[in-house]
Amino acid sequence: MHYFRALKITDSILIPVSASAVLIYLYLAYPYGSLWDMSVYLRAISDLSKGIDPYRINAGLPFVYHPLVLDSFAFLNRIAPLKAWLLVLYAMSSGWFVMEVMKWLRTNAHARTDRQTIRADTGWRASGCASLLSAAAFGGVGIVSVQSGNMTAFMHFALIAAFLRRSRSSELLVRNFPFILIAVLSVIKPYFLAYLLIPASLHESNWKKVQGSALTIATFLLLWMPSRYFNPEAYSSYIGALHYQMLDLGDVGYSFFMFYRRVVHNDLIALTLHGITACAALIMAVKVLPKKLETGENEGLVIFLLYSVLTLASPRMKEYDFFPAIICFFLFLKTVSGEAGTIVLIGLVFSWIPLMLSVLGTLGIAFHRISGASTTWQFVGLAAVVMTFVFANSRPRIIRA
Repeated sequence: MHYFRALKITDSILIPVSASAVLIYLYLAYPYGSLWDMSVYLRAISDLSKGIDPYRINAGLPFVYHPLVLDSFAFLNRIAPLKAWLLVLYAMSSGWFVMEVMKWLRTNAHARTDRQTIRADTGWRASGCASLLSAAAFGGVGIVSVQSGNMTAFMHFALIAAFLRRSRSSELLVRNFPFILIAVLSVIKPYFLAYLLIPASLHESNWKKVQGSALTIATFLLLWMPSRYFNPEAYSSYIGALHYQMLDLGDVGYSFFMFYRRVVHNDLIALTLHGITACAALIMAVKVLPKKLETGENEGLVIFLLYSVLTLASPRMKEYDFFPAIICFFLFLKTVSGEAGTIVLIGLVFSWIPLMLSVLGTLGIAFHRISGASTTWQFVGLAAVVMTFVFANSRPRIIRA
């Protein structure tokens, strides 16, 4: 422990270092253009208006969203350009997320009795900025997430914001809004149903938990199923495009499932091993959460930790899933550990290895044996963060609300 205290990295160091890395990644990403995933949405509604199959797989990146999503996009595009709708929604989601995170950090800072982590005056602002910037700079994952124009990262931002807003309100609509949001977002990305485990883990009556989850799943099914029976051709094309992307192309991001699939070369075995690993991660997360949280104090910590773990537990995790999860995990670390800055910087260094190798490569110095995809080193960096945190904080310091 004393090694970490001697090498303690403060937010005043982490912020400029992370900001510099973000600028470097932005410079490197500029030649590759932007909003390529949004162009898929625009191409799909254009195909639909021309009577062409919007789920065709011979037009570059396939459109892999439920027919209800496609029809919604087409409807919005008739009112105003879809690109404008999406950019406004992205900005609103991001703004709401940042606002709710800062509100939570401010409330949490003023409630703390241990000032070593977040000072009650202005330290919460620096803590929030450091978490957001270091997550964006984590192997450049934040840059890719935003640059792609994919809606998923902004869906995550909205859901996390809704959970945080719910944690400090007793209003009926606010308390139930995350359930409504999960039902709608799950039509776009079905794995969002997994986030029902977050309210299920919070201090609330079991009846309310069951009722909220049941109504969410029922609403999801009411939105999902009609297309299967009343628009079977489009639904079949959607399932075919999804199968082509995930299994034929192997586009499952960098989840545990992807790792096991490359090792065992069998989808069923890989999925089973993924399930075992995901369950183990969830059990470990529950063990990390202090008993004090079972009384309902400081729900934000439960939200941050479980959101990051549930995202990692998804069989298909892309950069735009990983980015919000990393923000949540860094916010958790900044709250429970006085050595969070040092821990995060260790992870950042590992995630920057491809960047440093490319710089050395321009100088004629190559290290082929340790080179690899940036996503691989992002996972190595995350593993380094987790192991360092466990080593340095066997008993996390949790606030007294």
